[in-house]
Amino acid sequence: MTTKELRKAFLDYFWQQDHLVLPSFSLIPSDQSTLFTSAGMQPLIPYFLGIAKPPQPRIATCQKCFRSDDIDKVGFTWRHLSFFEMLGNFSFGDYFKQGAIRFAWEFMTEVARLPKERLWVSVYEADDEAYEIWHKDIGLPKERIVRLGKKDNWWGPVGDTGPCGPDTEIHYDRGEEFGCGNPDCKPGCDCDRWGELWNLVFQQYDQQKDGTLLPLPKPGIDTGMGLERLAAAVQGKVTVFETDIFFPIVQHICQMLNYEYGRDEGRGTGDEERDGELTKALDWIVTMNVSSMTIGQVRYGFLCNERGGIIDDLTIARLGETEFLAVVNASRRETDFAWMRQHLPNEVELIDRTFETAMIAVQGPDAMAIVDELADGDEKPSSLKRFRTGKFSLLGVECLISRTGYTGEDGVEIVCPAEVAERVWEALKGKGVQPCGLGARDILRLEAGMCLYGHDLDENTTPAEADLMRFVAMDKNFIGRNAIEAQLREGIKRKRVGLKLFTRATAREGSQVLANGQVIGVVTSGVFSPHLNTAIAMAYVDVEWSQIGMKVQVLVRGQPQDAEIVSMPFLPLPSRKM
Repeated sequence: MTTKELRKAFLDYFWQQDHLVLPSFSLIPSDQSTLFTSAGMQPLIPYFLGIAKPPQPRIATCQKCFRSDDIDKVGFTWRHLSFFEMLGNFSFGDYFKQGAIRFAWEFMTEVARLPKERLWVSVYEADDEAYEIWHKDIGLPKERIVRLGKKDNWWGPVGDTGPCGPDTEIHYDRGEEFGCGNPDCKPGCDCDRWGELWNLVFQQYDQQKDGTLLPLPKPGIDTGMGLERLAAAVQGKVTVFETDIFFPIVQHICQMLNYEYGRDEGRGTGDEERDGELTKALDWIVTMNVSSMTIGQVRYGFLCNERGGIIDDLTIARLGETEFLAVVNASRRETDFAWMRQHLPNEVELIDRTFETAMIAVQGPDAMAIVDELADGDEKPSSLKRFRTGKFSLLGVECLISRTGYTGEDGVEIVCPAEVAERVWEALKGKGVQPCGLGARDILRLEAGMCLYGHDLDENTTPAEADLMRFVAMDKNFIGRNAIEAQLREGIKRKRVGLKLFTRATAREGSQVLANGQVIGVVTSGVFSPHLNTAIAMAYVDVEWSQIGMKVQVLVRGQPQDAEIVSMPFLPLPSRKM
């Protein structure tokens, strides 16, 4: 959706919920508390204080705002702006916490169509009511609800006095590649992983000059969401400046300065043309946005056929200006290589390094410390953030080390010359590392909600059906995009879900999923989870049976076993530490 479409969708949605839609008030406020209007609720303060009667108990606006208190951050973060538009819905003595939260969740997931699994919330640490609404009424897992203090989840007043109260915020998980690498990273962390999109303020108090909080005559709701931040999330952009409303301006400035957007300032001109051709070619064959990747960055995505089916899932690492590394599933190596060669220009050199190299994945809570012990020099692999890669010297050998946690546990993947792999492995064993079989790896990846190609993904399954659209950049063109877009427009018929069985009996691939005695889906992966002490599985079910909390049955050895649709991952990563 374009920014203009999002603005209209928001106002239309709240108009349908009996809100009076008002035009933006002036950027110059009528009161003298601030120089500019800095929040959507500011022009409505008299209604919250009860000194004026609102034209209707429910109001929605898209307010032009200006803020200078964090102007030093503009251009240095993905989200800060000085002038912006704030979407807001307001209630004056009408609905309160439950209504505000319900409206927000419905708009974000059903209108803006943001993936539910990427939405987290924070609540004021003492606000048990908001916490329970999110968990019990909305169904959000407890691990995605964070309690924070007054610094993070208390809003207002504008200036020194006026309406204020506790708030709850909706955060968008931008991906581990934007995070700090801390396995316990969550909203409240200062890293760039969490995008605060929508603040729902429960206006309950009128703050006096001495700091005293007096109850408001009619508690109300004041919400604010940056339109540009929402657009960045919906459009899959790295920053607000890459959204459709800003990027044409950025491009025009770049043309005036003869500068290529997104490139390092210190680059020479020799490789610019080759670089542009290469990234354009790669963007055509994979679903992730390659052209915006920085050196050392790793992204996960898919090769798709013209029908949108997944040929393979893979990671792409940018090793240099004109050098990329694709790591594919071993069983799909020949198929992937042939597909890439067929669709890449002849000028692009494609080399299969499989038999020249070996990969050793070291996973688990102590992985970073152990690999650091083998590293030569001052720079250690533990300096890598999630979804980053770099070259390090281990035992005198240059190795490429990445931190993607592709097995479901934090750790690193060491790519070294094949002839020294045994020496590296023996050194790791000497530090206490033990080999792990495919069965153990399968448990870890399934607990983490990760798909395995050939089981949960195949050429007849699209990213939309697999609920993995967060790894698809729909704002660019790629093979299969038109088919996926048509599928999204028409609505998917089936969807990948997580199943928690109320038994230790394991549901294997091919087990039928039942509802009311009728077959509604099939299991693609299943294991017994030792950490949860129960069986878990992934399955594709009819979309009407894909809602979290729905009760179904799974045929295990011919016997129906009760199960529940649950969110994934089944188990947050830090919980695996024994």
